Amino acid sequence: MRWWSRERGSPYPAQVLSSLPRPCCRHSVSLLVSYPLNSPYCCLVCLIELLDTKTFEKSYYDLRAENAEILDYQLYEMFETVRKTGGMNAYPKPVYKPNEKRPVVTETEAYLSERVPVSDIQLFNPGDLIQHPFGFHMQVRKSQIDHPESGYGVFVERGEILPGTVVALYPGTVYFPEDLSKSVIDHNEYMISRYDDAVIDGRSWDRKNEVATRHSYQLQHINIQTKNLNKFRNPYGIGQYINHPAPGGLPNVMSYAYDFPTEFPELLQSYIPNEYQKPPTGINKRAGTVMHAILLVATKRIQEQEEIFLNYRYNPANPYPTWYAQPDPEEAQRRWGHVKLL
Repeated sequence: MRWWSRERGSPYPAQVLSSLPRPCCRHSVSLLVSYPLNSPYCCLVCLIELLDTKTFEKSYYDLRAENAEILDYQLYEMFETVRKTGGMNAYPKPVYKPNEKRPVVTETEAYLSERVPVSDIQLFNPGDLIQHPFGFHMQVRKSQIDHPESGYGVFVERGEILPGTVVALYPGTVYFPEDLSKSVIDHNEYMISRYDDAVIDGRSWDRKNEVATRHSYQLQHINIQTKNLNKFRNPYGIGQYINHPAPGGLPNVMSYAYDFPTEFPELLQSYIPNEYQKPPTGINKRAGTVMHAILLVATKRIQEQEEIFLNYRYNPANPYPTWYAQPDPEEAQRRWGHVKLL
């Protein structure tokens, strides 16, 4: 059985507890993310990177299963923290410049009513401080990237993040290829895809979050239970605010496709910050899976006050946005073939 509970004792696999973690070849990690001495892989980060190269001897699914116990444990701790605290809306509420359409500006009215460009933001109010169970705090605030479209970013405000730590989840609506429409794809820089072609659209999640928060009382009176709003109260669902690194910079997290298992505690399932556009059917319906998701996992130490960056991995067959630079040509060559560096 993949999942564990506190009643069963330690969440760590027995083989991890029976051996000391060895120093990783490139990553400085703790027992939390280390593999045992008899494993051919140093740590969770090494294994995730190996999976990404698609050059491995064991079955892809066997290798992913080796990650499951440690990822499950981290997610349990994160979601249990949310449940105990009741969750929170950690998203920022910017103030927009008034114009003919918005003669009176409030913190959220324009934000909810239309897709407002970053250039129309007058004041980048930060989000609330997010406490992570593994000893650090994060915050969504104005990015340090010097570009007019940079907008918000995610920062480590206190403490540091170790490699292999699940930093955040990518929130949003899950689509399968046959359900994607032109209106969803057009001018959407908030779509992220998984290895199985499932796509998560995070563009409208912050707006849905705000609507759900503002109207929770009314929703209860039309027979929508409060727990259905819990997915908007997971403060770790901030992946859509993590920026691509500026030219010359490098990412410090990577995306990892994760399937929430049916054994995931029922009390915590409502806090998964995703929803299906249509329930999966056919080959998309995976036995034992509650939700298709994407985790953002640290690949190096991220120090206090550092901004968190993710390689967006744009396809070079399409025009790059003006702010996009290719941080890893080797990885892009492996993934896409011909690569543009700028």
